[in-house]
Amino acid sequence: MVFSSKQCFNEISKLRFDGNLSAAIERCYDAISVYSEDNFFYKVLGDLYFQEKNYTAASQAYLEHLKRLSKKPEHFKAFARFYKQFNSEAAENLCVQFHEQIIKAVKNKEISPNIHQRLVETFGDMFVIDDDLKTILRKSESDHNLDEIKRFIQSASTNDVRSIIFHQIRKESYYANTKTKEYLITVAEKKALYLEAQQLVGKIIANQASPNPTLIRTLLRMSRKQQNYHFAEQLLVIDEALIEKSDFNIQYELVYYFDSAGNSELLDKTLKKMRTSAERSIPIARTLYNFYLTFDRFEDAQALSEHIQSLLDRKRTEEKKHQRQDRSEEQLESEQIVWQRVKDLVSEQEHNRQMLALRDLLKGFSTN
Repeated sequence: MVFSSKQCFNEISKLRFDGNLSAAIERCYDAISVYSEDNFFYKVLGDLYFQEKNYTAASQAYLEHLKRLSKKPEHFKAFARFYKQFNSEAAENLCVQFHEQIIKAVKNKEISPNIHQRLVETFGDMFVIDDDLKTILRKSESDHNLDEIKRFIQSASTNDVRSIIFHQIRKESYYANTKTKEYLITVAEKKALYLEAQQLVGKIIANQASPNPTLIRTLLRMSRKQQNYHFAEQLLVIDEALIEKSDFNIQYELVYYFDSAGNSELLDKTLKKMRTSAERSIPIARTLYNFYLTFDRFEDAQALSEHIQSLLDRKRTEEKKHQRQDRSEEQLESEQIVWQRVKDLVSEQEHNRQMLALRDLLKGFSTN
């Protein structure tokens, strides 16, 4: 009679609860023979062996669990917990052996790329197997190598970019490579790796007395793209003071934030602050005009529309003035060229006249 996986698990759990670990292990092997491609019973087997402190058998069971995670990567958390426990309790030689077995399985393609990537991101460079990537990870710790990092990333896979970013997140040093970190944030945003970019932004902001305005804008922009401001709210104090000290680019993002938060008071203050920036800038004025329409502020939109028209008229007047000046300068230049040519011709004629006179003089000497 074949039991369902749930029935098997319930029986194993009962035996384990009763303290009959050997019987639970035996029943686990029975379940594995039926559900051999499922990772779940390998995990249970590993837990049972670990409870018996049979670390070698436990690591082998979890290695098989790891090999079968490609279809259920969300179960990787169970492996990560086990790996940390294993390394804290097992003998050092067993830990080294387990690590080597995992690396071998990765190289033999027994572990899927997405699970390998999780190993790298969770436990670090010790699970990186590509020598070029290892070199870049090391070099990414200094801004002196930024050009080389950029060349590598131009053709790098998304997973390699993620590996470099997580390498930076894990590092304690901040000041040695700020430019590299900021470049990686830009790359991550372009590749829509928002979670990774946000974590790296958080790493940088945590080491700054006053957050870099560019990073504030980037963080808010990525939050808007994800329609989730939770991470930004954890890192930033988003209040009236931020509105006052921010430039237009940050204020633009704050409009979306306060709208999503339903804070009409701070939204109104942000729009008023932006109105000052729109006084002389047509692009800013047009952006603010669109916001007014979005929030049904039609009177403000009408007034701003008239202001935009006056800016456009002034711009056209200045352009015509510049065009007249340009034409005058071109005309003067042309006249100068003409007069110079006339002077050259006169000089040439005078020179020719003198040469003819000299020739006649010399002819006179020869006849005498």
